[in-house]
Amino acid sequence: MTERMVPLSRLSERIKIEPYYYKIGLNGTHNECYVRSEVATQLLKVVTFLPEGIGVNVWDGWRSFETQLAIYEATKKELMYPPSAPISRTFFAPDVDTSNVKSFPVEGETEMALIPFSLID
Repeated sequence: MTERMVPLSRLSERIKIEPYYYKIGLNGTHNECYVRSEVATQLLKVVTFLPEGIGVNVWDGWRSFETQLAIYEATKKELMYPPSAPISRTFFAPDVDTSNVKSFPVEGETEMALIPFSLID
């Protein structure tokens, strides 16, 4: 069964997107974060647990084959250089302080999807 893909930018005012791979110009990316409909449903549940005025910022969701290949090639290239080489070691994650990010489990749910996000105010 194929699940429908949902654009997150129109899902809720409490869910913001910052499509990281699009912003750094990787091939095959879009200025949108798409997720499976079940992931979108779970994100909507998450924001209901957050205090008023707090939301979720999503950097990544579904990736095209072209984007996956670009990530693979960039990783391979970085691994070929020694740690002292003058290349970026923060290519895949923006500088984010995650010390204040909390987990909000949804009662009765046992399966979780991992997507990069942070809490915003």
